[in-house]
Amino acid sequence: MNDIGSVERPFHPLVSAPVAAAQGGATVATVLAEEDSVEISEFARLLSEGALGAEQADIRLHKIIEVREAIARGDYVTPEKLDTALKRAMSDVFGD
Repeated sequence: MNDIGSVERPFHPLVSAPVAAAQGGATVATVLAEEDSVEISEFARLLSEGALGAEQADIRLHKIIEVREAIARGDYVTPEKLDTALKRAMSDVFGD
């Protein structure tokens, strides 16, 4: 079994970041902070601020559940919906 070769330690930037920090480089927190980002939708922002009433949020959640169930059944996309989407897209591109 000499043909396998040697197994070396894997290199991972987060493992080496503390070493760099000790030497005056970036810390793990700054490495992660520079790479991570989060975007929050307008709906989520309004919901979190309470700008949408509980009733409106429940209606929205109900609609999401209905759409997910229709997708799971395979009957969400219909010829009528495709036709409507194409007409709207063409209207956006070419005008009314």
